[in-house]
Amino acid sequence: MARTLRSWLVLIEIQVKLLLRNRTALIGSLGLAAVSMLIFGSLLGGDGAPLTIAVADEDGSPAAARVADPFSASSGVRVAHFADGSGALDALKGGQVAAVVVLPAGFGRDLAGGEATTQVYYDGSNPQRGGQARGIVAGILGGVNRAIVGAPEPIAVQVQGIDRRVVRQIDWLTPGMAGMMIMWANLAVGATIIAWRERGVLKRLAVTPLRPLTLLLTQIAARLTFSVLQVVILLVIARVVFGVRVAGSPWTLGVLILVATLAILAFGFVIGAFVPKSDGAQSVSTLIAFPMMFLGGSYFDTSAAPSFLLPIVRAMPLTHINEALRQVMIYGAGLQELGQPLLILLAWMVASLLIATRSFRWSAR
Repeated sequence: MARTLRSWLVLIEIQVKLLLRNRTALIGSLGLAAVSMLIFGSLLGGDGAPLTIAVADEDGSPAAARVADPFSASSGVRVAHFADGSGALDALKGGQVAAVVVLPAGFGRDLAGGEATTQVYYDGSNPQRGGQARGIVAGILGGVNRAIVGAPEPIAVQVQGIDRRVVRQIDWLTPGMAGMMIMWANLAVGATIIAWRERGVLKRLAVTPLRPLTLLLTQIAARLTFSVLQVVILLVIARVVFGVRVAGSPWTLGVLILVATLAILAFGFVIGAFVPKSDGAQSVSTLIAFPMMFLGGSYFDTSAAPSFLLPIVRAMPLTHINEALRQVMIYGAGLQELGQPLLILLAWMVASLLIATRSFRWSAR
């Protein structure tokens, strides 16, 4: 047992050293994330997160839909549609939206009688962002009221501020850069496995007692160490240069980094199992990583993406990595509040590892 453990530790140590000596990997993951954070943080460091207004249509009537339509038609505003107010309020408290407009059940019936009521909630902890959202909502609902004849004010508006932490753009951007860095650093494992196969390293290892799962596990341990080091360096830069603070527990953040790394690594192993050449693996990894980098919410809020893109956005592991990182780093969420994203990432990990281990090959075809 002790001998096996020593062998594992030696393998992990060797692979960590190889990763640290790989300047291309360091520049490609940590460098890209750090430079992006410095550029966007310097340009937009004092601004709030992207402005999105949530419309919760609990009535579902044609009249409520006609009131909701002007929000989607308004230029410069992203609209997130919800079926109930509680989900929209959770998004407001989580910082995904700047204001919530609730059209309650019976809204269409009350509007026909000239006495409808809508509730408007806005971000009360950020005067600039909350004030801008209130102005937009008031202007749109005012236009709807003026278009309805027969009553002086057919839609009464009840406004309430919701306090939450003030979020600067750099606070919102930093978790996205950490998530993107985890993706770039670990998705490349497929190309590494294929390069070893091409050079005959795996073929030589095949005659040893080393099992495929052992090789995968040592790669996981080495790249997890690498990912934690990169995230720590990125957070130090964010803290020193921009004063970014991590609200959540370091242990919660560590568990999240562990699960995120495992999910991306497992997917990288799938690439290594099916793509025959290392050059092809790099191309496939880039082809996957670039859309995921933008659609996964590393740079921009994608909660109001077009309806045809939303299923793709929600299926991407990076989307859930970034959302969970923001919940922990900005709002101090604990593990009990990260149930859904963690389960989705674990599902990605398990499914990918099953495929990768069943398809593993020591030598090229």
